[in-house]
Amino acid sequence: MEENLENNRILESGHILEYEELGKNLRYYSSLRLAQFTIFAFLTGGLLFFLYGNPTPFSIPKQIILKLLGMMIAIAFFLMEERASDCWNQFRQRAIELEGIFGFRQYRGEPEKLLYNSFPYNKMSLRMRNLLSTRFTVNRATRWIYRLVIIFWIFTMVSP
Repeated sequence: MEENLENNRILESGHILEYEELGKNLRYYSSLRLAQFTIFAFLTGGLLFFLYGNPTPFSIPKQIILKLLGMMIAIAFFLMEERASDCWNQFRQRAIELEGIFGFRQYRGEPEKLLYNSFPYNKMSLRMRNLLSTRFTVNRATRWIYRLVIIFWIFTMVSP
């Protein structure tokens, strides 16, 4: 009976509604990050085609302007990705806190990694397995893509 009163108190306090909203926010920011990356890839690809796919080259000042535009686009999208990633992580942490109250396990723990069962992976050294499982995440991969594109645009500025 006392346990039922405690459960009712938790439900009345609005934590369930907060948990539902956190799920919506996590889905929103996941979709936002995917949309941002898609737009970034489209803009960068279009700019590269416009800059290098043109049969008659642009004048040097126009090339510099287009390269600066490419670099500014990459920096802007990198910063948007960082902000969306920070928000997503903050919402996930709060969802994990609420799961401790409810006893849920949707955001706590990690899904099973299929990589562990693959042939090349199970023949690797333990050090290499740890490197692959902890260092290469979607967040880090996305950040590196943005960074490499920024570096690419910097190199295009100094090369003819």
